[in-house]
Formats: sequence, C-alpha cells, structure tokens
Amino acid sequence: MSSANIIIRPAIVRDISRITEIEQHGGKKFTDIGMAWVTARPSSNKQELEEGINAKSIFIAAESDNLLGFIHLGMVDNHGHVFEVSVDYGAQGKGVGKLLMLHAEKWASSHDFEAISLTTFKHVAFNGPWYQSLGYNEIDPDNTLPELKMIINGERASDLNKSERVAMIKQLNK
Repeated sequence: MSSANIIIRPAIVRDISRITEIEQHGGKKFTDIGMAWVTARPSSNKQELEEGINAKSIFIAAESDNLLGFIHLGMVDNHGHVFEVSVDYGAQGKGVGKLLMLHAEKWASSHDFEAISLTTFKHVAFNGPWYQSLGYNEIDPDNTLPELKMIINGERASDLNKSERVAMIKQLNK
C-alpha cells in the first residue's frame, strides 16, 4: 500500500458497516498494549454515523474500493474538532492516519476555523505523542473553551479515565 494511492472522500451510507468494523479492528492496537477495555466500548451507532454522513463531516481513506480508515469532524467552540479518527489494524503505521489528519486540517481551514482540537490519551504512543508530532499541543480548556472543557470533563468522568485523557489543539495557518 502506497499513501500516493489513497484517496480521502466523504463517507456515504453504505460505508457504515465498514466504518464500524474499522472502529473495532483499529482498536486492536489498544488490546496489544493492555488497554482492551478501549476496544470493548460500544462502536458509534448507526444514527450517529448517518447524521455525520448527512452533515458531510465523516471522511473515508480508501485505496480503490478498500476502506482503510475514517475521521469524524465537527465544530467545537468555533473551531474544528476531531471527534474520532480510526484506521483499520492492517493499515496502521502506513500513513493513513496522517492523511486523515491532514484532511481534517484542510477541512477546518476551508470552514474558516483558526484551529482544530481533539481529545486523546496522553501517554499512549499512537495518541498524544503522535498528535504532538503533527503539531498539536496539550491545552487545559478553561472557560474560554467551554464546549471542549465539557467534552474532556465527560471523558475524564467516564470509563475513559482509566488512562489520562487530554485535550489538544493546533493553530492553523490561514
């Protein structure tokens, strides 16, 4: 697989079953590092995915007809936000996630957002440190970012807090 052959396109309704598979297969990497409880969490439900597809906020990375990963984007506190990015286990480490994140930044810029945010596990190598390598910085979402603060506080209060969750943001060049 060459990243030159991978396209990013809007998701369509018939992609939903594969998106759900990618969530589950992609999560296997958490199992590999002793965090199987992440994979055991429920996948996105069909209604959430249909809403994201209708809003044109879910994008697929594909090589020919093979769906390799997806990203779900939206707006939080008047900037772009990555709600989820997942790459199929067999496609991980091959640049698919980076292509999806670059697309997210282009998407956010095209919507005139000055920044893009996400929440992630701070110490998981393919999470916090990886996003940092892409230019994201850890932030403490205070009262100036109330929606992001609500998201991260909800995650910290849930079963996701078994490993430290953080919010990260990247300022975009306009």
